[in-house]
Amino acid sequence: MQWRMVRDGVHWFGQQSDLVTITVGSSAECVSLAVQLNADKAALAEAEDELASLDPSDSGFHRGVASLNARINRLSAQIDSIQQQLIAKGC
Repeated sequence: MQWRMVRDGVHWFGQQSDLVTITVGSSAECVSLAVQLNADKAALAEAEDELASLDPSDSGFHRGVASLNARINRLSAQIDSIQQQLIAKGC
């Protein structure tokens, strides 16, 4: 795309700008990665809230903590991976 100056409703003047490529919007792949990133962030927040609400006096407390920590670690790794993909793809 190139630009030139215009005198409103009268005429174009000056030289055209250098040729520039403009990309508008995001690729389908970038959008898909962003949607997955948001879903994983929401799931991570939910898991962290669930972990904070566990009752230490509950007989399954330690098992629940271990399970939620594993889920939190998995989601954190997925989020890091998606963020790296977004950067690599220039999203």
